[in-house]
Amino acid sequence: MSKKRIAVIGGGLGSMTTIYSMLNLPGAKDKYEFTVYQLGWRVGGKGASGVNLEKGCRVEEHGIHFWFGFYENAFRMMKELYEKLDRPHTAPLSTFEKAFKPKPSMTLTEHVEGDWVDWHVDLPKLPGKLGDGKFVDPVEEIFVSLFNYLAEELKKYLNSGKAGCVGQLIQPFLKKVKRMVFEEDLEKKVQAMEKKIEKDVIHDIEKQLRVTGQLLADHENHADHHVSALVENIDHIRKWIWDAIGYMVEKDTLLRRTWQGLDFGLAIARGMISDRVVSVKDEKLILDFSVINDYDYYEWICMHGADPKYMRDYPTLKSMYDGPFAFFRGNVQAPNVEAGTALNIFLRLAITCKEHVVWAMQAGMGDTIFSPMYELFKKDFSENVKFEFFHKASHLTLNDSKDKVVEIEFEQQVKLRDGLTEYDPLYDVNGLKCWTSAPLYVQLDPGQAKELQENNINLESGWSGWKGGTKKVIKINEDYDEVLIGASLASLPDFCSELIEANPRWGTMLDKVGTVQTQAFQVWLNKTPEEIDLDPH
Repeated sequence: MSKKRIAVIGGGLGSMTTIYSMLNLPGAKDKYEFTVYQLGWRVGGKGASGVNLEKGCRVEEHGIHFWFGFYENAFRMMKELYEKLDRPHTAPLSTFEKAFKPKPSMTLTEHVEGDWVDWHVDLPKLPGKLGDGKFVDPVEEIFVSLFNYLAEELKKYLNSGKAGCVGQLIQPFLKKVKRMVFEEDLEKKVQAMEKKIEKDVIHDIEKQLRVTGQLLADHENHADHHVSALVENIDHIRKWIWDAIGYMVEKDTLLRRTWQGLDFGLAIARGMISDRVVSVKDEKLILDFSVINDYDYYEWICMHGADPKYMRDYPTLKSMYDGPFAFFRGNVQAPNVEAGTALNIFLRLAITCKEHVVWAMQAGMGDTIFSPMYELFKKDFSENVKFEFFHKASHLTLNDSKDKVVEIEFEQQVKLRDGLTEYDPLYDVNGLKCWTSAPLYVQLDPGQAKELQENNINLESGWSGWKGGTKKVIKINEDYDEVLIGASLASLPDFCSELIEANPRWGTMLDKVGTVQTQAFQVWLNKTPEEIDLDPH
């Protein structure tokens, strides 16, 4: 039986993980043959990195080099991959445990009164086993975890030595205000919960926060006729806290941050209940984030009570814009992200991470993720995966019925040196195979290599101005049987015009899903963190 030949356009994470997954199917070695056509000299897409051979092999990243603890499929795959690669024990990054290390803290920054201020956050150790394939989706635990966290943050502030006289002023006031009284059936539940709450709560508001979390975790309490009471209770708690501390928030940085966290969390809970993000099906709580995707995230948070003054520069909220570059047409003055999408990400971060929230790669992302993939393909699947570097897709041609790609046209950007049949992209740095930040010119045609270097041509750029490429066409049934497009969304109009015109869904996708051009910016230092009084975390 002949293998199915699959032409893969682009070697980003989507393409590479698809190839990896298909090669792990039963009998895959006899079924599939992949050819990856990649612009430039390395794979990885937005996760690519390279070592600069002219600058001491320093790592130059396209993006960040850490993953969050809820990337379940990604970590499961990497654990399998490192085990299969079976590097020598003495080799750098020989195991998954050497390649990924937990990051116990993060430092965020705030813009306060014209200056940037550090906000150091210690990250907790979490239950579960990273990458074990067991998905954590604890809808019932969301509210308990959220309100227990808010209670702990308030308690932490009032118990801290930094609170000083401010904390002493707040505590008596908090104890004087009474909680909201519910209708009969909910009131009985609340009273029963209050009796079970731990005895070391230091004030009534802490108790009420914990009770509210338990109240919202019970699907019976989310019936339509209870919604207004649940929302009113959250509004009461917010006012209760603000009346006690509001006039002091601007005078104390720690108190302001405590308030921001409380205000943010309460708004999320209120919005989820009021807009029915959370509802009941088959006596279980379910989530539907799409019901709020007509709103911007910041807009939605403020719509449910959060104070815009304290939310606009709140790092936890801002991260949902800064992280995915969620700015309309790249304008940082026009932040824009769907409320449901952002909330889903936030809750996954807050609730579903395993072991640790953040895991840092111990080399560049390209060398931690994509070098091992590439090496494994070469080691175990040399007859199944071929890489054609320096191939820029320029046009897909459809058949007459417009339902199949019959030709793919590429610009073959450069020729290889005489005697070479394939480009070898990895460079050894102290025993670790790494991608490079520029092509390994010694493997290219000498005349073209010289011209590329003299004119500082970047073959990964669509605006390089390079005219030295040649046309190459591959055809269905002769060269491939199926096409896998793994190129980035923004690049599709450049070579998929027929496909976009023939398929309205593609046109809608490209019209509705925005993309943002980005630039990487890095700073390298010649002193240690301790030498410049910088937090080593």
